[in-house]
Amino acid sequence: MTTSKPASATGDDQDTAQRAGKLERNYWRLWWANGVNSVGNGAFAAALPLLAATLTHDPRQISLIAAVTFLPWLLLSLPAGVLIDRYDRVALM
Repeated sequence: MTTSKPASATGDDQDTAQRAGKLERNYWRLWWANGVNSVGNGAFAAALPLLAATLTHDPRQISLIAAVTFLPWLLLSLPAGVLIDRYDRVALM
């Protein structure tokens, strides 16, 4: 009884399998850009109430400024998502 190698482990197929395991440079650039963006958003969300605390000592105003930070997302992103879901995605692109 002889054993044969699987087709994916021979010759050019093996090189293709090794290359398929590596991610492209564009993926890593996008991954890092997303990470930097997330850190920046987190720093902004933390720094804005701290800045407000240096300007006023009223806790209601500080919490209002922290809440208003997310107001554009609430007012624009959610309705835009609803509208996009109602129309053909290919036509929108």
